[in-house]
Amino acid sequence: LGKSLLIGLLVGTPLAVLNVFALQLTQGHPVSWQNPLAALLDALQPAIFEEMLYRFAFLGLLWLVLHRSFPGRAGWLAGLLALLVHNFMHFDDLFVQAPFMALGMGIAMSILWGLPLTILALRRDLESAVSFHWIQDTLRFLAGF
Repeated sequence: LGKSLLIGLLVGTPLAVLNVFALQLTQGHPVSWQNPLAALLDALQPAIFEEMLYRFAFLGLLWLVLHRSFPGRAGWLAGLLALLVHNFMHFDDLFVQAPFMALGMGIAMSILWGLPLTILALRRDLESAVSFHWIQDTLRFLAGF
């Protein structure tokens, strides 16, 4: 468990820093440091819940549907579909306002942050995906985004 959490943190930390810089650029406001303990604790809920929902339950259900038609590739196909659904759920309002912008941002986010998460979940374990997600949200919340 400890090694998995550490791997998720090691893979996720540089991308979490990049995420904060990207948010500064796209949202046009500077870092506004928040309470570190609150950021650490607030990041637990989405990390655990979203990874359990998308990388465990939804990915597993997709695998059940796909494994007979695509033996040997069902895991990766299910992972990719779960990644896309999870990622684009974060852009629901933007899809209404600017659908092409949402599509472009969703694809970029899927590649930069969703793909490493999915690889961790499929090649390592759910715990490493949770810790990756947790460090993303912790730094984002800490920086005031």
